[in-house]
Amino acid sequence: MEELAEKRTTRTWEASIFNALFEIRKTNQRRKSGGRYMSDAEMLESIEAHYPAALRYAALEAFGGRYDEAEIEALFSVDELKQAALDMIAADPS
Repeated sequence: MEELAEKRTTRTWEASIFNALFEIRKTNQRRKSGGRYMSDAEMLESIEAHYPAALRYAALEAFGGRYDEAEIEALFSVDELKQAALDMIAADPS
């Protein structure tokens, strides 16, 4: 993501993101027939559903936990963030 709220990442955040993307892709991959279980539209619905919990966690982690969810959310475009999450999930990991 080019436009990070905190304008930086840590190695542990990057590892966490990498591991989450790996698990999402692995779980969504159809083993025998190829393809995916969830379409992009369904994946976006899942991102929407999990967004509040992710925002809560981000408020604890980013900026040393100084801001609440509403303050963190005001620092970036929510729609762009959700689209970036979808793009990262859909991207070829190689």
